Amino acid sequence: MTFILHLFGVLCCLCSCAQSQNISGRPDAVNIGAQFARNSTIGRVAAVAVVAAVNDINNDPNILLGTKLDLKMHDSSCNRFLGIVQALQFMEKDTVAIIGPLSSTTAHVLSHLANELHVPLMSFSATDPTLSSLEYPFFVRTTVSDQFQMASVADLVEYYGWKQVTTIFVDNDYGRNGISSLGDELSKRRSKILYKAAFRPGATTEDLADVLIRVAMRESRVIILHANPDSGLVVFQQALKLGMMSSGYVWIATDWLTSYLDPLVHLDIGLLSTMQGVIALRHHTENTRRKSLLSSKWSELVEDSGHSRFLLSTYGLYAYDTVWILAHALDAFFNSGGNISFSPDPKLQEISGGGLNLEALSVFDGGWQLLERIHQVNFMGAAGPVKFDSGGNLIRPAYDIVNIVGSGLRTIGYWSNYSGLSVISPETLYMKPANRTRENQKLYDVIWPGEDIKRPRGWVFPNNGEDTRSTLGRFVIIIWLFVVLIIQSSYTASLTSILTVQQLTSPITGIDSLITSDDPIGFQVGSFAEGYLVHELGISHSRLKALGTPDEYKSALELGPSKKGGVAAIVDERPYVELFLYQNPNSKFAIVGSEFTKSGWGFAFPRDSPLSVDLSTAILQLSENGDLQRIHDKWLTSSMSPTNELPSDPDRLDVYSFSALFLICGLACIFALAIHACSLFYQYSRHAAVDDGAALPSSGASDGSRSLSRRSRLHSFLSFADRREIDSRRVSKEKEAALGASVGSMGGSNQD
Repeated sequence: MTFILHLFGVLCCLCSCAQSQNISGRPDAVNIGAQFARNSTIGRVAAVAVVAAVNDINNDPNILLGTKLDLKMHDSSCNRFLGIVQALQFMEKDTVAIIGPLSSTTAHVLSHLANELHVPLMSFSATDPTLSSLEYPFFVRTTVSDQFQMASVADLVEYYGWKQVTTIFVDNDYGRNGISSLGDELSKRRSKILYKAAFRPGATTEDLADVLIRVAMRESRVIILHANPDSGLVVFQQALKLGMMSSGYVWIATDWLTSYLDPLVHLDIGLLSTMQGVIALRHHTENTRRKSLLSSKWSELVEDSGHSRFLLSTYGLYAYDTVWILAHALDAFFNSGGNISFSPDPKLQEISGGGLNLEALSVFDGGWQLLERIHQVNFMGAAGPVKFDSGGNLIRPAYDIVNIVGSGLRTIGYWSNYSGLSVISPETLYMKPANRTRENQKLYDVIWPGEDIKRPRGWVFPNNGEDTRSTLGRFVIIIWLFVVLIIQSSYTASLTSILTVQQLTSPITGIDSLITSDDPIGFQVGSFAEGYLVHELGISHSRLKALGTPDEYKSALELGPSKKGGVAAIVDERPYVELFLYQNPNSKFAIVGSEFTKSGWGFAFPRDSPLSVDLSTAILQLSENGDLQRIHDKWLTSSMSPTNELPSDPDRLDVYSFSALFLICGLACIFALAIHACSLFYQYSRHAAVDDGAALPSSGASDGSRSLSRRSRLHSFLSFADRREIDSRRVSKEKEAALGASVGSMGGSNQD
């Protein structure tokens, strides 16, 4: 017993010595880098939040146990190249992790550098879904991926019953990959993107106006805007001028809009007037203790940073939590015996030399171990619980759904990956069983653009851009209206004549006369016609006679209604009737009346079978090129006797009856077109004369060098016509739009 107690004491002593040695072996400080864009809304908020987190951690005796975080910060000013250079500067100083970058585009580039040097790249704002791929193991996203945001947008589209949307987005990694993810999510819900309207980063106001004009000509009126604040706000401004913020339109903005509006101390009424009725998303954060503490001292933190006052936003909370994630991971890293050491990269040693100083870049030996500890963190942060799933995403992704109305933002519900759309906060629903049934998806009422409270239909007939406001356009329209009036009047008179004059020798003229009579009616055995005649048309079953073969058809019709076994008419599907007439070409039978049901024949396939699309496409092609009708004529009507068809009415109007009207209308169109062409040629000749006069060569030049070739002249004329059309269309749209209040100052790009 004494030996056992002695052995236990030795073990305790060894453990105590090991623990004290581990603690004493920790470095005094650890270098971490942070990259921001202080000229952006997110960058300003995040910079203050990161500094606050570092101070809180360094003053907390319960974490890192004496090791301090040495923060080095760089301002990239939203410049991608500067961001890359600054990341290289971090790597020269034995940095164990980099907080940032803000931009998804920069994150793609720096992730390759992080992979090579084994330095975790921890971004709280790069939301591009493709950054979660296995290609970037050292990229750690400490915010919610746009994959979930696009799922929430797709759920909104499905909730309101729209099937097609138009997307407007910035053409970079952030915009393209986000919209690609939206397309995937919509396809899961049997919806689709009808039109993708991309614009380049840094697009001008004119560029964005041109994009909106193209969007306005499309069928869909549900517009998803995935952009940056600098371009997104201009889109709303131009959309208002073009009348695209009116009734019938739907605008859904991703979280870029709330990330710009939330930090503003006072919301600009003029700015909000350009986006009335817009639905926007905001990252949902829980009301945690750390969030309350950070919010209570936020004004003081902003003042100490030397910035003008701005509020705390969700991205500020994510930035604050990012530093704590790194601190918890480093604490676990040191507890497991990890140490900070760097080794030369043999690949860089091979290409060293010159002025790049590549030999200063070294590999973090404990990078993989620290990365593993980062993915294992589990604590309650400022934004909510901080824990990563197997895919490297934060658990419990959720969004607030807000409606911009009047002078503020109104929350109409929430979206979470757990329960979908709801008016109950996600943290409350997490305590209940998941329920994503359609009946459980709810949102509060929305006030749509144009102050509509009724859900917009979401589509219109596409606008082909034809301008009918000119004098020539009005002239042609008046002629056409005159022609339509005459055709309508003639058709009404002809129809009245047809209905009042009995021209058929048979008393049966159609299904209506057959219903009112008491004559027997034949039908094919097993056909749906029996049930249709009895239940839909109310014909007594005693009047019906079942017929099984074409011979029985013929016999019953020849006997007629007055003899036993005969019928006055047979009701059957059109193909069977035509086949019967084809087999009896010399009979006196005929088809009377029009088809009174629209039921057709078709092919049935399992749901989502690829054959359904291919076969439908083939049938449409046969129908469009006339093959289907030629097959029908060949096999069913080529041998029919004229007696199988009712005699045509010689007094009935046909297209030739209106030949004079069409001639007048055609001449009017040609006349208007000629005047327009002459006017255009005249304007072009003046334009060309000015250009030629400004570019006259010296008097010694040859005649051939003084003029353009015919082909060049034609190309120049067509280009002039195109520019004139685009300019006139833009001017006309701007004139008819109601000008709103001017937009307030706009922040720089903070999310791309």
